[in-house]
Amino acid sequence: MKYLLALAACTVIAAPTIAQDANNIRPFKSLQFNAQRVDTARFSPQINDEFVSHAKRPENPIRFGDEVGPPNNLTLGQTLNAIRGTVNAQWPAIGATGWTPPDPDIAVGPNHVVAVVNSSIAFYNKSGTPLFQQTAQDFYTGLGAGSFRFDPKCFYDRNNQRFVMLFLEQDDSPQVSKLLIAVSDDADPNGIWHKYRIESKLTVGQNTYWLDYPGLGYNKDAYVISGNMFGFSSGFGGVQFIVLPTAPMLTGSPVTAQYLRDANGESAQMTEVMDGTLNAIFAISRENSTAMQLYAIRDLATAPVMNMALVTVPSNSMPSINAPTTNGHALDALDGRIINAVWRSGAILATHTVQSSSRLRVRWYQIATNNWPVSGSPSLTMSGEVAGATGIHHHMPAVNMNSVGDVSMIFTRSSTSITADMMYAGRFATDPAGTMGTPVLLESSAGNNYGSGRWGDYFDVDVDPVDDVTFWGILMGVALNNGWRTSIFSWTITQPGTSLAPTTMTMERGILFSGSVNDLGASDDVRATFRPGITFTSGEAPVQVRLDAVSSVLAPSTMRIVVESQASAGGMLQTIEAFDYVANAWEQVDGRNAMVGSDGVVDISLTNPARFVDAGGNVSMKLHYKPTAPVFTYPWNSALDKVAWIVAN
Repeated sequence: MKYLLALAACTVIAAPTIAQDANNIRPFKSLQFNAQRVDTARFSPQINDEFVSHAKRPENPIRFGDEVGPPNNLTLGQTLNAIRGTVNAQWPAIGATGWTPPDPDIAVGPNHVVAVVNSSIAFYNKSGTPLFQQTAQDFYTGLGAGSFRFDPKCFYDRNNQRFVMLFLEQDDSPQVSKLLIAVSDDADPNGIWHKYRIESKLTVGQNTYWLDYPGLGYNKDAYVISGNMFGFSSGFGGVQFIVLPTAPMLTGSPVTAQYLRDANGESAQMTEVMDGTLNAIFAISRENSTAMQLYAIRDLATAPVMNMALVTVPSNSMPSINAPTTNGHALDALDGRIINAVWRSGAILATHTVQSSSRLRVRWYQIATNNWPVSGSPSLTMSGEVAGATGIHHHMPAVNMNSVGDVSMIFTRSSTSITADMMYAGRFATDPAGTMGTPVLLESSAGNNYGSGRWGDYFDVDVDPVDDVTFWGILMGVALNNGWRTSIFSWTITQPGTSLAPTTMTMERGILFSGSVNDLGASDDVRATFRPGITFTSGEAPVQVRLDAVSSVLAPSTMRIVVESQASAGGMLQTIEAFDYVANAWEQVDGRNAMVGSDGVVDISLTNPARFVDAGGNVSMKLHYKPTAPVFTYPWNSALDKVAWIVAN
């Protein structure tokens, strides 16, 4: 039996166990709704940072009693001793609006970034210039909605090049539960939007329920909203799914909503499916300590049907503590529910907070859908955790995957001495299964006395649709006045551009002890290893390796050199040179000590990159390894795991 508590109501309620066919759940009703048109140009001023406070806090249903699933021996990946990625743009987003928590979400289009919080909306260009900010109260005016508008979500629909925004509406008297959803008329959020007020109240017999903690996803055919269904007076009605066909909403035509339900489910998060051929959309929730509940809804534009399946995952425990922060306060860690989910390249990515050894950690999963529900069954591909040192808590994660298979997540780091840090971690597709790079600090909180406790209740990560590589995220921190604030960041794991692996390797000094040039194309722990040769002067390096490749980009605007390497002894200076075809000379572009025992990553950008490519596209680099201190174990060695030039027009 699953138990949930709505904090504002402070009553424990149990979900009824209801028999249902997990292979054939169909809509139980359909309703039609009309649209209204709004032009953002009519708002004056365009940027209005005023807000409409509300005495009623957004709900935060918490699950009590952790169901224990069958034990298993599945393993988890951990963090690598290597940073993955580079931080790019960042700027302050919407500040405190009188609501707690902010529930921030982000949508990234070709030229704009949309952010939503409780209970405001903002548009930016990709340099961070604010273009538009209004309250949800004003934006959705004219629909007849009440004043309690909360739990915002947004995304950029790549299939139709539209921004989509969602706010929930709820009132106890009269009993109201609605979806306030808006769709832009093109890829620019400035201008015309079509907005709808969709019924989300559920009636089962004499009981009525309202929708909370939404999931918002899409595929080529429909927008789908999920949500926990709480009784206006008591009881819990499971998870409701509301399917809205996309086609009529693109033009502001009437849309017919179709309603499905898992009476025994809870806290399901929808996926974004940008694959323009897939006839399904997926959702995921935590079933118990060793299983995830997956949902697939097919035929969304015609006669939706929902299937369900369980997937076994490594054992985990839902948080029984909140995350410590400074001045004796704590941050709400929620209940171990799935925070966000995406579907990409045949797999669902999902993340949540877990607890182990009195410490909160962020856990992520990659689950292959394997042509399910048409045939086959979904299966776990990999999973991992990002954990802090003793006393350091990681919580409130969000995750996404880009076109080259990089995975990145954001989260909060806190402790009794850290108020709340905004963090990210990432992995290359070629990293060992389940691993993430060393967490990177994006921004620390300014204040240190955040007393609200409510945190999140979610963050989000998006991928830029232009290069399909750059990650964007929105997170929450503590402002100098000890209220909340949000910030927007972008970062890259694999930099945009064409990756060139070496095609030839020449030993100019030293010995190739093992491996070959073919081992340098991937970060896979398969290395080329070198031993020192004879030197005749103290200035010479005992290992000198030349690497060559051919670029199809003859006049690149950007060029980076990426080297993953290590040495068997400390104090081993690694020098990288690139050949300048204009000066007809080698130029040193980096010098540092190599890591010992694990790969260190050098990722450097070259100035005036076109000079490092000749008319035939040839590019060349040299790597030198030289002891700078006595080496007591001989022969020492150096090793290369991956070497690449990253070039872009």
